[in-house]
Amino acid sequence: MRIPLAVVGNGAAAAEAVSALRANGYKEGIHLFADNDHAPYNPMLGTYLVSGVIPVERVFPFGDERGFYDANRVDAHLGHTVVRLDAADQLLTTKDGSQYEYDRCLVASGARPSVPPIPGLREALAETVGRRVFTIQSLEDTLALKGTVERLLAGGRRSAKGRPPEGEIGAPDGEEAPRAAVIGASFAGVKIAAALHDMGLRVCLVEREPHILPLSAHPDCAHL
Repeated sequence: MRIPLAVVGNGAAAAEAVSALRANGYKEGIHLFADNDHAPYNPMLGTYLVSGVIPVERVFPFGDERGFYDANRVDAHLGHTVVRLDAADQLLTTKDGSQYEYDRCLVASGARPSVPPIPGLREALAETVGRRVFTIQSLEDTLALKGTVERLLAGGRRSAKGRPPEGEIGAPDGEEAPRAAVIGASFAGVKIAAALHDMGLRVCLVEREPHILPLSAHPDCAHL
């Protein structure tokens, strides 16, 4: 089949583009291809989701699947990863082998976490059983981290706000609180480190640069 506009991606950039097209009078068909199966997700809310400040329903700033795609007349191919894009022949191929001819294509596939070349790290991220290493870019990973943290803290004593009582570190008497290592002191890294600490974990924040927020803060500000 030939489609007027193919959008590869399902994050904020893709959603904003779709919304802007419809708001500015674009009336032709839009087909959106995603490697996930949920509405556009805001990864900046992942830390609040992990800590329980907000429920999962609130991490979709454009609304749920029906609300967003129906309102903007989008044919959403959720869970259909694009594996090949032939710009010369205007043809895209999805993981299941389906092919689509298009008139125009917008690639808005978003960012991927920067994974340092630490031996064993990529293998740990790919584990499916007993996994203890996560990123927080995708909703799937964020929910997996949330579930793991909750299981680790299940036996601990926490206050009504989810934090350990004053003077304690979130573990039963005679036990040490679970430990967490956060690699990378960006805004996301600092936020998730603070969230895990407030939930009762003992947190070690690791950054290869000499101060936190290396890409966004002056060293003096970062020190404060």
